[in-house]
Amino acid sequence: MACGYNQWNKRLVIWHFYVDRAERRKGFGRQLMDCALSAGRQWGARTAWAETSNVNYPGVIAYQRLGFKLCGFDATLYQGTVNEASLGYFWPAISDPCSSMNRVQQQPGFPRRRENGNVQS
Repeated sequence: MACGYNQWNKRLVIWHFYVDRAERRKGFGRQLMDCALSAGRQWGARTAWAETSNVNYPGVIAYQRLGFKLCGFDATLYQGTVNEASLGYFWPAISDPCSSMNRVQQQPGFPRRRENGNVQS
């Protein structure tokens, strides 16, 4: 996991998010993301932002399971690379900087985590 904070737009940017194939579906990815989102809230982030390609099916599924919502794509993001035909998918997760560290603001179409760890829309 690698992430950073953009002060100008109060955005936590997820740069790299990987879980070894043998360790997937064991909760490690959620723990990593929860830690990153918690750090982002401490830094004052109002939004967490991730990008993945449309051919990265495990990444697409992971972001959906973690409560991120697809908000757009860029057909030019990978131009000039070996993945030129791929689309860049953009995934925001919006949190309330005034809330507690474990609560996420309920917004239209934005999932909220329950105490038992499940996500509700």
